[in-house]
Amino acid sequence: MLYERFAFQKLVRDKVVAQTEAEGCRPTWRPLPTAELIEALLSKITEEAAEVRTALGNKTELTKELADVMEVLLALGATQGIAAADIEAARQNKLQHKGGFTQHTYVEFMDIPTDHYEIQDFLADPIKYGHRGQVE
Repeated sequence: MLYERFAFQKLVRDKVVAQTEAEGCRPTWRPLPTAELIEALLSKITEEAAEVRTALGNKTELTKELADVMEVLLALGATQGIAAADIEAARQNKLQHKGGFTQHTYVEFMDIPTDHYEIQDFLADPIKYGHRGQVE
């Protein structure tokens, strides 16, 4: 029998190998050690986020893709010894103290006083925070 080979090079869900073998496919796979697993999960977050973007406008597909994102986040937390309940508790805490995203607030710029207690954190990573210099 002839096969077409595809280089998946990605983490898959636990039952995918058995399911594809049952369909006549021949996956070449290996279990990942923790360090590689963490990198694979980080790549998977990017993959799943792109699929969320593609699924916008289709509620059924979007729901599935959001579930995939949650599954990857929970798996990543598990590699660090963080339980799903702890993630949910942290989410609830942030929701209570900082709010959610229901008001659709988008900050264009933030002028931070030079004596602010966190100013050094912002200045230390100008690419992340988009430092534009001093203003009056």
